[in-house]
Amino acid sequence: MSATAIPVEAKEEALRIIARFNQEVLAGSERCYVSRFKGKYLYLDREDSGTVGPICRLEYNRRKRLWEFAIYKTSTVPTVTTQRSGFSLAVIWSMAQLKAR
Repeated sequence: MSATAIPVEAKEEALRIIARFNQEVLAGSERCYVSRFKGKYLYLDREDSGTVGPICRLEYNRRKRLWEFAIYKTSTVPTVTTQRSGFSLAVIWSMAQLKAR
């Protein structure tokens, strides 16, 4: 595994959290979150009635076992605002739950 690759366990956890959020929060809507992995990044997009748009990019920090994130600004895509403090996906999922309500 390369130094920049996300460990399989971290990918699986991310996929479980995203699927759980889609099932518990967005069930019955025409929206869902979809992920793409590339190198040390997880790109999180939102599909809304067939249209897919970028939401954020998460960077896996292997040393700290945390995710750092950059949020896409809708007015400036593909420019991102980067937050450099580490968050667990559970914290990001909790923040997303609050925003979805």
